Amino acid sequence: MIFKKLFKNSIENDEEIVSLDELQERKIKLIKSIKHKAMIKKIFLIIVLFFGLLGGYRALLDVNDNNTYDELMDQAFINSYISNYYTYPRTDVIEEYLKEFSYSEEYFKNEYIRDVESIKPQSIIVYSVETVDKNKQIYDFYIRCICTVKVKDLEAVNINICNKITVAKNDGKYKVVKPIENIENEVASITNKDVLDNFNYNLKKGDEQVSDEIRTEIENTISLFLKTYNDDINQARLLVSNPKQLLPLDSNTRLELLDIKEVTKTNDTYYVECTVNKVYADYLKNLQNYHFEIDIEKNKINTMEVY
Repeated sequence: MIFKKLFKNSIENDEEIVSLDELQERKIKLIKSIKHKAMIKKIFLIIVLFFGLLGGYRALLDVNDNNTYDELMDQAFINSYISNYYTYPRTDVIEEYLKEFSYSEEYFKNEYIRDVESIKPQSIIVYSVETVDKNKQIYDFYIRCICTVKVKDLEAVNINICNKITVAKNDGKYKVVKPIENIENEVASITNKDVLDNFNYNLKKGDEQVSDEIRTEIENTISLFLKTYNDDINQARLLVSNPKQLLPLDSNTRLELLDIKEVTKTNDTYYVECTVNKVYADYLKNLQNYHFEIDIEKNKINTMEVY
């Protein structure tokens, strides 16, 4: 009897285990469990990647900040050393400074041939840096220095000197490890004609000439616009098609129309070439060529360019 009951229960349990509904329910639960675990793994991976990238960007920002700081420190040292190097007469403080930051005292023993009364460095610019030895942190700094030189019985003059100064760096400390060399200025002008041709200003022109009456109207329009531009940038911007492109003038500068050289037109645009007098603070004038493009229908300035 007991055996029959056990056998009966076993059959019922077997039937319960293999029932279709139960299998379907368990399948759904299993799928949900798998999806849940997969989602957790995905979220975890995203978090890991996020913090990894964040750390990378922070490291990159730190490097950039350090680079900027190093460049400022380099500039400050070069300015200080060159200024002391050329200053005459020298004080004991200057001599001690040069001695401290030079590998040899011979590097800064200058003699003055003529009756020099004073030398004062006015402007020092680092225009190039080259790595000499990365492991030893030795660099060549190329500089331009303007010095005011006063010779006895003569007026003071400004001289332009270009130097190469070789500097070793270590833990934020500096030492000039070679004598300063006088070099030719390595900043040269562009002379290649093919390259220079790329900078030519291509003037847009219309295919028709205009009457004297229209020419006079355009002259009045541009003259009035420039006067408005000098006095009130906000009002001037109402007269142009793209207000954001019209930048405010320096408060000491004004523009005056001198003459109209040529006016041509298409169906919708006037093209104007003219000469404008740029006046600064009533003591400096500069004649400049300007190109205007004016919308005929709207009577607004589309383009104003100096060339």
